[in-house]
Amino acid sequence: MSLRSLWCLVVIGAFFWGSSSTAQVSRPRIGVMNLEAEAANAQLARQATVALTAALVNTRMFEVLDQSGMVEELLKGIARQHVQREQLLEALRGEACTETQCLADLGYALEARFMVTGNLTGTQRSLMVAVRLVDVYSTSIIAFPTRTISGGAPGTVNSIMAEIAADLVHALPGEVHLFGLPADATVFVDVKRVAWREDRPLNLAPGRHEISATRRGFGEAATTVDVEYGAPVERQLALERKRALAAMGRSLVIPGLGQFYSERPARGAFYLVFELAALGGAGYAVYANKAANKDYDDAKAEYLDLSGPSVTVAQLDAARKKMTDAYDRARSTHQIGLIAVGAFVGLHLVNVLDAWIGFPDLSNVRIVGRPGGASVIEMRIEIAGRDGR
Repeated sequence: MSLRSLWCLVVIGAFFWGSSSTAQVSRPRIGVMNLEAEAANAQLARQATVALTAALVNTRMFEVLDQSGMVEELLKGIARQHVQREQLLEALRGEACTETQCLADLGYALEARFMVTGNLTGTQRSLMVAVRLVDVYSTSIIAFPTRTISGGAPGTVNSIMAEIAADLVHALPGEVHLFGLPADATVFVDVKRVAWREDRPLNLAPGRHEISATRRGFGEAATTVDVEYGAPVERQLALERKRALAAMGRSLVIPGLGQFYSERPARGAFYLVFELAALGGAGYAVYANKAANKDYDDAKAEYLDLSGPSVTVAQLDAARKKMTDAYDRARSTHQIGLIAVGAFVGLHLVNVLDAWIGFPDLSNVRIVGRPGGASVIEMRIEIAGRDGR
């Protein structure tokens, strides 16, 4: 064999060794706690724990740590130093770490991604095994498979725990990476607000999810993702800045709608209430003026019908006064109607202009003193790009 051939073999071997090592390191670590059971079922619980651990190892998806392995890891000092290892060791050895928060703390100390715990209840003829899968990152239970073990034969226990291991694998969260969003964007998954950071993916349960994002002053961006463990999903979301002309058009059609669109609900409610009140007042004034004009026409006709020698001066004076009062009412309601219509039109114009121009954020305005007693007003204006940055 030539030197060149030997060198090629060395390079190829190193490449495959490095690839296999990388794949092994990339697997998430999972800790398997001893399954709890009553004293009569302790042996079967140990058998189920071993079977579950072996089933998880056989999936080749995890770096599996059993409870003894966790103790060794803590004793070797691999755990992070700011976690109180002594308390975790005591809880681990005493098998007292069964709560979700304790399991998450233990998993964090072991640099594990998931923790598994569970228990067996019932009689030896029929045992119910319940297993919990805890997500260390979110400190939450993401799977809770249960099975019934009848008879307790080793083959039965192994097959049941293999089914549970498969359920745990199917429940593993998938990663969704969002790009193009500003750091202060608000993200919703299936209409529920979730914590989100630019440097971390969303860990979602397997299946289809609706993801949306928004930010003050911007419209909503939405997408649909199908999540599966081991298949990261990437999505680009671009937030479109809300436009002043769009706000003006909305307020032109419905009072205050432009202010709601531009995320100023208090002003939107103000314009909506007062414009509706002005419009209602104008409508009532028109109705009242119409009735007053009819009364005036009737009073005028009654006055003009008074003629002949039998009509007295007192009757004429009374009819004239009735006609004059009706005229005054008609004139007064007409003026009130003009004022109400003018108030509605003026308020609506202010509403439309306010939706278009808007008002500056006074938190960005400050008065700064200058030598000689003069003062100036400084305003900080932030100009955002298309993506909201």
